[in-house]
Amino acid sequence: MRIEPGRVAVVTGGASGIGYALATAAASRGLRVVLSDVRADALDAAADRLRESGAVVTTVVADVSRPADIDRLAQTAFALGSVQLVCSNAGIVVIGRAWELTAADWDRVMSINFMATVHLVRAFIPRLIEAGQSAQLLVTGSMASVTARPQIGPYVAAKHALLGLCESLNHELADAGTGVGVTLLLPGKVATGMSREDYPDAITPDEAARIAFDAVAHRRPLVFTHADRIPEVERRFAAIVAGGRGWLHPALRSATHGDVHLHPARHHVRAANHGRLGPLQRAGVPQRQPCRSGSRAAAAGGRAWRPLRT
Repeated sequence: MRIEPGRVAVVTGGASGIGYALATAAASRGLRVVLSDVRADALDAAADRLRESGAVVTTVVADVSRPADIDRLAQTAFALGSVQLVCSNAGIVVIGRAWELTAADWDRVMSINFMATVHLVRAFIPRLIEAGQSAQLLVTGSMASVTARPQIGPYVAAKHALLGLCESLNHELADAGTGVGVTLLLPGKVATGMSREDYPDAITPDEAARIAFDAVAHRRPLVFTHADRIPEVERRFAAIVAGGRGWLHPALRSATHGDVHLHPARHHVRAANHGRLGPLQRAGVPQRQPCRSGSRAAAAGGRAWRPLRT
């Protein structure tokens, strides 16, 4: 998809971090930017910095967890002109064991990290389809969309939900014959307020934005910022298909004597596929254990998923 100067890019969570970097990248490509954040002072400061570089910026203070705010954001964006890119980027994390976090903690994380994208889909996608031009929804996921860590259960749950939503939405948009697609960005460590800057493999928000825009241009369904994390994803999904073997916490493996009860069908994955190689194997991605096509596609950056119209 060719980025068309003069069209509009919308960025939520745009006052800092990856969001601000996405807004900068959009402006540098000639897009007019609608910048949104819940923090009014930080939003104004970010917009001023963008304007100093010659960007055309409109600000909208919005709480992405509120559908009415998202609808107001959409109305503002489409009033400015043809919208080409919508970046769903706002996110938060709450630390703690899943059973110790409050219902309010869970609701806040799910509302901002997942339901905000649902609200954007409902507000923007019908308008984008009606406009009849090529456009892309860019969703900031996480490695937590395809892996899991303790102490951040709500964050992991929300980011996993984004993976399912984006894949399902891509199928629906293609089936409907639209020129609209979805790209899910899967960042590893990025030097932002949500991640320490001293991680040895941390990249800058600008580098994450560059990777994201390259994926948007090629209409990729998903993209990793850290290719060296892909084997971790392959192992995780292979363990899921294997019924949890090699995936359990060490204490659980000890309690079950290392045994996991597996359905006999797992031994016949290839047989059920009539001996054919799966899409990830055909794509040349190394396979350590059998895994289903959806898992293979995720580890391959979505190559086996249905291609989108360009």
